[in-house]
Amino acid sequence: MSEPNNREDILRWVSSRRDALNRRDVAALTRLFAPDCVVDSPTAGGTIRGLAAANDIDRAWTTGFPDVTFGTDDVIVDGDRVVWVATARGTDTGGFMGLPPTGRPFELPMVVFITLRHGLITAERRIYDFTGMLVQIGILKARPAGAKIPSPSPPSNPGATTETAILRTPTRDEVSELLARRARAWADRNVEALAGQHAADGVMASNLAGLVRGPSAIRNVYATWFTAFPDSQFASDSVLIDGTHVAELGTMRGTDTGGFLGLTPTGRPFRVLTAWLYTLNDRRFTYVRPVYDFTGMLVQIGAMKAKPQ
Repeated sequence: MSEPNNREDILRWVSSRRDALNRRDVAALTRLFAPDCVVDSPTAGGTIRGLAAANDIDRAWTTGFPDVTFGTDDVIVDGDRVVWVATARGTDTGGFMGLPPTGRPFELPMVVFITLRHGLITAERRIYDFTGMLVQIGILKARPAGAKIPSPSPPSNPGATTETAILRTPTRDEVSELLARRARAWADRNVEALAGQHAADGVMASNLAGLVRGPSAIRNVYATWFTAFPDSQFASDSVLIDGTHVAELGTMRGTDTGGFLGLTPTGRPFRVLTAWLYTLNDRRFTYVRPVYDFTGMLVQIGAMKAKPQ
């Protein structure tokens, strides 16, 4: 398609990419990338460069999962930067990454941070629970180390992209200040300040507790996190703002010195690339969801044991 020049063009561009993925059209997908593209993907094991490597990643998906489909949950557009929030579904009937096919299905929320130049992808970061996907399709066998571990995929909020309840769209400066205050509260492990930024009817889609509503319940999620990881840090890398929808990319890290979900502390650290998705009403969060390799984090801290099947 022609070079996207405005928001509507970019929305059509995202739709065309989704359609190419759903057709398993690797050639069409490759044409969306710049020759010098940089892609950070769990499937690639980190950062890769160039069209051939980007082609290999897409081919691994379309070959391993011949029935794979992608649905768009949200799109955030901020200039030449785009966040595509999607859900992938498929069945391992082709053999993912050259391994024998397992015949098992998966469902995977994912967030893709994209930078465009002249209609081509120059940089992309893909965030999803890669370890959890490998468990779903049976490549990895995982078991809790000592207690029941929550599902790695919290339920989505069906109203997260609905604008009818929004009273006022905050300015970019107001969003920046809101996130700056959130960052200070996180650095101070101030659960009261963090919970106080959520609307009275706010929702958090949490890997720890599922879908929780209201500042009190949301406060408990933060308290559970900081009890387990008293040294938890979040380093923000970039923020995209599109009206009432915001996406923040960064890295979470910490050490299990407090005992995750009541388990005996392992003393082991974790580090995960994380996407935070926010919906705002004025200067309050009405919806918050983190997306990261939650299962991989559990393996890093020793709360879950995983090994090849």
